[in-house]
Amino acid sequence: MRNPFSASRLTALLALSLVAGCGWYTSESPDLVRDQGNSFGDNSENQILDEDGALPDTSRPAKPADPRSVSFFVEATSGMQNATVTQQLLEWILPASAYAVLDAGERISGATISVAQLDYQGEIISGNVISPSDYSSVRNPDGSYTVTFSGSLPNRLDLVLVAELPNGVKLRHAVPTQNSSLRINAVTEYAVRRVYERFGFTAQSQLDAFVSCSTGDAECENQNDQRVTNWLALMEGLQDFEIDLPDSLNLEELMTYLDNTLPVKQYVAEFARAIPEDKLTTSAGQSITPVMDARDGTYNSVYFGLGMNQGNPDSTRDNLIFSSQASVPLIQTGNERTTYLYPSFVFSPSILGVINNLLVETTPFERRTHTLVAPANYASGLLPTNDDIVQFVGSTISFLNTEGLMDLARIQFQVVLNRDEPDPTGWLFNPHYNRVYTMRNSTSSENSDSFASAFWRTGQILALEKSGSNFERRGRQETQNTFAWSMHSAAAPNNTSFVLGTLDARRYAVISLQQRFATDPAIVWETSMDHWTINGTRIDESQPTPADTNNLGGSDVFNTQSIGRSFTDSAIAFSSSQSGDTEIRELENLPNLRLNSSGGYDDLFKGRIGVDDWSGISDPLGNLLSFTLENGSGIAHAIAVSDDVPDLRNSTFYLQGNSISVDNTSTRIHNHNGSTLSVDGTGTFTLDLEEITLTGNHGTRAVDSLADTSAQYTVNPQTNLATLGTAIRNQVVLDFPDPTGGANNLVLEGMAASGGNLLVLRVRYGDRVGLLYGYRQLRLTKDSD
Repeated sequence: MRNPFSASRLTALLALSLVAGCGWYTSESPDLVRDQGNSFGDNSENQILDEDGALPDTSRPAKPADPRSVSFFVEATSGMQNATVTQQLLEWILPASAYAVLDAGERISGATISVAQLDYQGEIISGNVISPSDYSSVRNPDGSYTVTFSGSLPNRLDLVLVAELPNGVKLRHAVPTQNSSLRINAVTEYAVRRVYERFGFTAQSQLDAFVSCSTGDAECENQNDQRVTNWLALMEGLQDFEIDLPDSLNLEELMTYLDNTLPVKQYVAEFARAIPEDKLTTSAGQSITPVMDARDGTYNSVYFGLGMNQGNPDSTRDNLIFSSQASVPLIQTGNERTTYLYPSFVFSPSILGVINNLLVETTPFERRTHTLVAPANYASGLLPTNDDIVQFVGSTISFLNTEGLMDLARIQFQVVLNRDEPDPTGWLFNPHYNRVYTMRNSTSSENSDSFASAFWRTGQILALEKSGSNFERRGRQETQNTFAWSMHSAAAPNNTSFVLGTLDARRYAVISLQQRFATDPAIVWETSMDHWTINGTRIDESQPTPADTNNLGGSDVFNTQSIGRSFTDSAIAFSSSQSGDTEIRELENLPNLRLNSSGGYDDLFKGRIGVDDWSGISDPLGNLLSFTLENGSGIAHAIAVSDDVPDLRNSTFYLQGNSISVDNTSTRIHNHNGSTLSVDGTGTFTLDLEEITLTGNHGTRAVDSLADTSAQYTVNPQTNLATLGTAIRNQVVLDFPDPTGGANNLVLEGMAASGGNLLVLRVRYGDRVGLLYGYRQLRLTKDSD
């Protein structure tokens, strides 16, 4: 078993990870923020306060000492109470003392409290699972309520705490599995309703079998525990959005309001999809199953994100801000040594038999901006310095499901940058849900021991002012919208070195997406497919035609496709070009020395490579290379040319990724997570397309709210046969009819990696270009390797 944890590193990770019990819940903590690129800093003394500059009261009661008890406040808007009350600004304290603002209404002191069972439709029923004699409830002097169970806390997905208001309105919350302090309000009721709707059970027997896991499935024994873990994590994270519930709305109107708040709606929908899935996991004190052990270790990371943000949202003058975020090494010089903190991802299925399935990400990144400040007038941001690098460690208890995906649900976290400056900046990321895919394929010699993900998230950039040891909010500088990709590849084992010779004499197809800021054109979004031949440390790069020796019999996909905006801010239509020249690139190992907690130096980052001004990573076998492009302007993946045509038949691929489209008035960024690409036994591909769209209006310089635009694809699904390469055997080209019934074909073209487990595809459709990952649905068991 690979063990990435030294004793000192293990101690640090245990201290940094906020885990309850053996752990149904852990969070990303603002405590785990690198303060100005110098050292891990404790952020608990530097909190971002509300606009009044005062530390808010906690919006949760004290955690009860009795392990059988749960305490909670009940909150309701005026509209829910059918009475006029004074609206209160309620904030709740996150782990590590980071504050979120969520106005859910007034605390209710006259509610009737009970514990109830839900039926298969999510309705309250009288059953034999729970009775009034199994618990007691009291109202506390602070207005909270405490429920104490006569035995241990139950561990069932179909049990809820119920708060009935004096007017008969009922609000529900999942019953936790340990003593906790909670809030019960409209968002917890929203989660209960929408999750049970998504389950789609048609009979009580289905829910009973689901909860008890009595199906006889060999992987069934621990499923209820993991489903309850996801269920409770949803309840915890959902209340962490910076939203205000309109006080005048009643409960049914609030359900509609939350349905129209897309980040919240998607967060709930993703959990509702993940909860029923069969999970592979370990239990405290038990052995690690081979499927988990095989994926244990330290991974090097590459990250890139596109942003389209609303600037000056608290003023009358709007700016439309385009941004790029890219992972970088954090370089530190001291003690006559230069050390490098690279982006990384650590997965451990068990630590000392206590913490299960821990994911830890360390992601230093730089951000560059290009802002439309007036019609046809762009201003570029200054190049970042180390002080502008946001770095966090994000941990979550996650479960690998049988299809190869891990749940990576994030709660809110906050960062203070340049905290010693007169006008520091605060960054706030709202909760978002992410799925991380393991593409390991132990039966393939072309295995890429890697993880991949793509996601979108929202947030804010805040102007701050020092207030004692904390910071007051003085207005929003930007509302953030980030559409991102990340790739994590296993580092070479610590007792070996990654040598460039691993890549020698090999051929690669390289797929890239780039966002370039300039004067004329103002912005270009470009996707390219190139061919590499590696000779020692020299790379010959070209875009061969089908008749070229390197691509004999292949498709005409080695080209560059782009869209953009001119210096007059009009749209630059889609174009395709091909370079007939061969360029020479230089391959090198990147430095990898890191200071450890004992005062020595570790050589931990085996597999960090550079190609000219690209910074990247390789898996240990050299089958998948990933890079951030020059100046952090994009992301690229180099997939080794296969000796065999991968068999993709009878498979389903889950799609994650993003695309960009333009017209003369708007720029749009689209996320396609949730789409599927299925292949039948004849090799026919069927596409079901999902889409979330963010629109920036160039006339008003305003960013519209995120919208679910999936419904516009009224002709779904679309079906077509793939074209597979001959000389480049793992090349895949899919040309679908227009999914809206129009004249623009939707083209997906790219490469299969890791024996066909991963597809890396660029998308071209009308006035858009983009990059998608396709994750093959695996059939893992606890005995897989």
